[in-house]
Amino acid sequence: MVRDGLIHYCDYLKQNGPFASQQMMIITGIVIAVLGLMVLIFYKKWTITTTIARALLLFYLYVMTLYTLLARTVAAEYLYKLQLFWSYGYIQSTQDGLIVWEVLINCMMLIPVGFLLPLSIESIVKNERKRGIFVLLFGLILTVAIELTQFFTRTGFFEWDDMIHNMIGLFVGYGYYLIVRKKSITRFHWYFWPMLIVLVVLFELTKDSIFM
Repeated sequence: MVRDGLIHYCDYLKQNGPFASQQMMIITGIVIAVLGLMVLIFYKKWTITTTIARALLLFYLYVMTLYTLLARTVAAEYLYKLQLFWSYGYIQSTQDGLIVWEVLINCMMLIPVGFLLPLSIESIVKNERKRGIFVLLFGLILTVAIELTQFFTRTGFFEWDDMIHNMIGLFVGYGYYLIVRKKSITRFHWYFWPMLIVLVVLFELTKDSIFM
């Protein structure tokens, strides 16, 4: 069942991605051209790291918007699940591979943001503590905005679980950033513990179906 869920999401990513159709290829080409122009204009004013990080971050936010909002079908009613950690109970009772991968993808979704955003603002927010707070607030606002937009446009569920999993991914991305910048793993390993806990819980809930 977990494998079936992976196949489903691979198909979804392929069918709704930035190069899924001729129209999307044109739009994506325009986005890439604009970002390339931005790089050419500002590469002398910004460091090469800042320039590349900002371009990649903006492109990733564009791709994320495609998958989380534009690729969704509109439901007949407003959808929400307010029970905290409902997804784990559902996985335990149904062994639904789709929900397993939904949890994993939501955890991974903000990893690039957690890594690229602090690289993008190093020259603006020089204090490390303030930079970390900025990344945290940006990630929180972003995930809340996605959930509220999905709810009010009826293109997805409003869920606490999604927001929690998104923030776990943000921590992982920021942890990678700190490791790259500080050249130390031991000081920042705790950023990865929430993700590790999620992986262990998912394995415990699905190990019977995995090894059947």
